[in-house]
Amino acid sequence: MDTTINYQKDYYAILGVSENASVDEIKKAYRQLAKQYHPDRQKNNQQAEEKFKEIVEAYEVLKDPEKRREYDQLRKWGGFTGFHYNDQGDFTFGSSADLFGGIDLSFGQSSGSDWLADLLNNLFSRRSVFRGSSSRVSTGDLRTQVTIPLELAARGGRIYLQIGEHKVALRIPAGIEEGEQLRLRGLGIIDPVTGQRGDCYVEIHLAPHHFFQRQGLDIYCTVVLTAQQAARGTRIKVKTIYGQKVILNIPPGTQEGAVFKLKGLGIRRGSEVGDQLVKIKIS
Repeated sequence: MDTTINYQKDYYAILGVSENASVDEIKKAYRQLAKQYHPDRQKNNQQAEEKFKEIVEAYEVLKDPEKRREYDQLRKWGGFTGFHYNDQGDFTFGSSADLFGGIDLSFGQSSGSDWLADLLNNLFSRRSVFRGSSSRVSTGDLRTQVTIPLELAARGGRIYLQIGEHKVALRIPAGIEEGEQLRLRGLGIIDPVTGQRGDCYVEIHLAPHHFFQRQGLDIYCTVVLTAQQAARGTRIKVKTIYGQKVILNIPPGTQEGAVFKLKGLGIRRGSEVGDQLVKIKIS
């Protein structure tokens, strides 16, 4: 039977054993917990059923030295840490990766009805689907998600990911949108079934900004004027997503809620260019 090892689950904690626990200690812990949470004893208890699934999953991985070693390696691979800007305006990000690797496990037959067999068939599957995508990701692929500043998404640039012992650069194309996925070829793990190294998929999220909001290719912001400025008219400097400031003429009699367009100063993506919309608030 196939399984998907999820390194983000702490199988040791699920069984209540240490990472140095012996096979006998793992078996003992499993038997106690399985007896406690078995569906025959916890009828119509959904929480107990989910707990029992986790116990079975943890035991079937940790009882086998080879599978346990694979799991420990996956946990080690999964750690991404660090975040900083450098003098060149590049970014180094860290986040947790959802890293899955598929290996074969053989389960023994249990007593009772076919309920347990059905449960295990539903619980374990070789297929992993990357969030936000309809395409399947092979068992050798690594996946993660990072949150980047809105300015970086607008201008484009590079971020650096620490994958295992390797620091790799990921190019962020100008105008990238929330939820888009980028691929680093050949930076996954070796698929234990095919023997081929997978890719690293990175899902991009945009951090909220204190001044700008993005809608499609347009950038929105709000500026505050005094009642006197709005009544008499004025000229103000407005910051853009690209770092510069431009002059905006405010005509006399401007009302709160008025919106002024800075044409072509929104998001640029290929041949498409958005605008910056400036909303007026009167203090």
